[in-house]
Amino acid sequence: MTRKSRDRNGQTIRQGDIVRVVGMPDLAGCPSETHRVFPRLVGTYRRVLGFDKLGNAEIVFRIRAGRDRGLHIVGIEPRLLKSRDVRRSNVRAV
Repeated sequence: MTRKSRDRNGQTIRQGDIVRVVGMPDLAGCPSETHRVFPRLVGTYRRVLGFDKLGNAEIVFRIRAGRDRGLHIVGIEPRLLKSRDVRRSNVRAV
């Protein structure tokens, strides 16, 4: 992909980054399974598998129980994602 994907705050998102899903796309015309699965993603942190031809971030996740259990792969617009804040845990103030 030649253009950079940017999250809702303008931060660059790359393959392998961990992002928080902060919004849901317009699901009009999508199968009912999609309507049930997407709300489970909002507010969670997921790793970006890659990007599709449209520039959407591909996210893989598993639902362990219930009627939608199984492995799911979704494409979501980068504007609906937020890069995880990286904090230095090993730096101490003196």
